[in-house]
Amino acid sequence: MRPSIGDEYKDSVMSADDLLATVTMVITALNGCLPSGTEIVLHDLRHPDRSILAIAGDVTHRRVGDPTPGALLKQASAKRPEDMHNRSTLLDDGRVIMWSSILLRDRNHTPVGALGINNDVTHLRRVKAIVDAALGSGTSAGNGELSSGERSPEGRDARQSEPGSEIFARDVDELATALLAESTVRIGVPVSLMKKEHKVAVVSDLQDRGFFSLRNGVDLAALHLQVSRFTIYNYLKEVS
Repeated sequence: MRPSIGDEYKDSVMSADDLLATVTMVITALNGCLPSGTEIVLHDLRHPDRSILAIAGDVTHRRVGDPTPGALLKQASAKRPEDMHNRSTLLDDGRVIMWSSILLRDRNHTPVGALGINNDVTHLRRVKAIVDAALGSGTSAGNGELSSGERSPEGRDARQSEPGSEIFARDVDELATALLAESTVRIGVPVSLMKKEHKVAVVSDLQDRGFFSLRNGVDLAALHLQVSRFTIYNYLKEVS
């Protein structure tokens, strides 16, 4: 029987492993060739705890074997995952990172990988602040620092809760801690004062963020919310 057009398309598309292996070779070849302040990262979304397969450049100080960043983890877990373009994040050290993540799909159109492009635009922002101050068109005092609107007084948790922000964690524990903190801040009630409905809401938010695809995600959520792991499973059934 003659194969359908869909079958012909599938046969012409690389398998997930071949696709990621090919992109890995490309990124490896780029290592050392990128301009300062630029980083390209390949993620294997099938293994979020250790998703980085290859990295060229050094902006976020991550290495091969580090986990999937937070916003990408959430998007990969979405019902209709989409690419993310030209987002910005303010890091703890004061640097501003512009980033994009492009999903790589297998022959079934399932996202299996992602190509991340990160640029440190801190110096460009500072130059812009100086120019704006000189022209009288900005709010900066002209010292080359980021404007106050780009710094959140609440710290990392509040910044990362904003749309478009990202968590560039170096290990899965750091990522899990940040996601747990974000979800708790979103609910607005300290864990010690939470009732069941608050904890269910935290679990629902964590599920939307892809948290439970991480190693020991259920155990970490149970420890954070001060309940048993079986309670977490029950909450997951409620929100599914």
